[in-house]
Amino acid sequence: MPCQLESRPHRCDTSECGLTLPRGPDRSLPHGFNFDQGSSCSRNGNCDHRPFLKRFRYALDPLCFGAVALYAINRWIFDFEALSGWFADILLIPAAAPAFLWIERQIGLRTHDNFPSIREIVFLTAAWSVAAEGIAPMLFVHCTADPLDIVYYATGAAISAAWWRWRVRKSSRGCF
Repeated sequence: MPCQLESRPHRCDTSECGLTLPRGPDRSLPHGFNFDQGSSCSRNGNCDHRPFLKRFRYALDPLCFGAVALYAINRWIFDFEALSGWFADILLIPAAAPAFLWIERQIGLRTHDNFPSIREIVFLTAAWSVAAEGIAPMLFVHCTADPLDIVYYATGAAISAAWWRWRVRKSSRGCF
């Protein structure tokens, strides 16, 4: 029977959840001990097993990979004129958010490898909307502002948020 870990922080007892915890000579846990991808345990054994979730894989995330593939197919293989504008706008956040979050992780602005939060998705969508629909048309002659593009960015963001929330719920069942 798979281990059913609590979804809240609790005092960890190896008999409780079956995890073998490395302990120092004084039987204490190393400070900031990480189980799998970031589970936090303090020296006194108070553990938070919620981070047993699968780690966000940035560009290897299936949604990102699928969005990039769909964009490439639409752009270079089946150049459907009807899909060219709005389809790429919907795919922007699913394809670009993982790259931006990876850069944030590399430079230290993001301190974890969890799936993107709603706040991160909303921030990236708003930042791109301002840059592409507000600033770029003032700087470049060939750019035009289209407020409807913001609706498409938001649609892609909503799809991304739903997908990543579903992945979090799916990966939080049972032990890894």
